[in-house]
Amino acid sequence: MPAQDNTRIARGVYDAYNKRDFNAAAKLASEGFEGHDMTMGEIMHGPEGVKKDLERWAKAFPDSKADIVRTGATEDGAVVEFTGHGTHTGPLDTPAGPIAATNKKVELSFCDVMEIRNGLITSQRRYWDANTLMRQLGLAPEQAATPAAGVKRT
Repeated sequence: MPAQDNTRIARGVYDAYNKRDFNAAAKLASEGFEGHDMTMGEIMHGPEGVKKDLERWAKAFPDSKADIVRTGATEDGAVVEFTGHGTHTGPLDTPAGPIAATNKKVELSFCDVMEIRNGLITSQRRYWDANTLMRQLGLAPEQAATPAAGVKRT
């Protein structure tokens, strides 16, 4: 498919999330879809996996939005960098168990790398920083600034 079509397909997932139309997002995934959340170590399968993943984030952050920062696309895929922001007012399900609501506002950077065939997303790899999320939720200490290698403190 032309790169501009793949950009449109990829953007559709985030537009659907922002509208809370999880069925529309699921329709963009192939039956054989595999989505890898590289941070959580989870794999989502098929359109239902897409739907459940988006519902998980919306349950934990009901007011959340995904703002696209930039996209890049080729004839066989797309990359989407986006910022997710919202308030943690519901439980966030994780492989280690749910994280209870903290009522903290978060802003988190994500990057999704997608393969697209015949107008459907066939695979996705999502990258994000769990430590940043945990710090913003107040569940991990803030990091102290450290001097760069080779820089003397005065």
